[in-house]
Amino acid sequence: MDIFTPLQEALDFILRILDFVPVVRVIISFVLILFLPGFAWTLVFFKKINVVERIAFSFGLSLAIVTLIILVLNVVFKVRITGFNSFIVIILVTIIPLTIYYFNRARRKHSNGSPKILGKIKGFLLRLLH
Repeated sequence: MDIFTPLQEALDFILRILDFVPVVRVIISFVLILFLPGFAWTLVFFKKINVVERIAFSFGLSLAIVTLIILVLNVVFKVRITGFNSFIVIILVTIIPLTIYYFNRARRKHSNGSPKILGKIKGFLLRLLH
């Protein structure tokens, strides 16, 4: 049993439930694959664009980033393309820019006065890693 077995079993259970409602599965897949990763990266890359531009960039970035990362993992690192592996990649590609955006926003917000929150976050992460 590896570290991802419980997560994979939970994902399989959810997918079995969603098999009975294919419309919901398509909508969730559409948003997860074609929108969220790109939207998260637009928050990091583009500071001052309007909503329509952000949505358009989101679709383009999601298609490019998710496809390229899964392709590179398969060709270079010989990672098989499965639904579970793709799901993990998409989640990571979404969480990484959201974390960067959150830290940048917290730094900008507290740069004029008290950087205490950044010290607390840094201390928490250091304790978590040790």
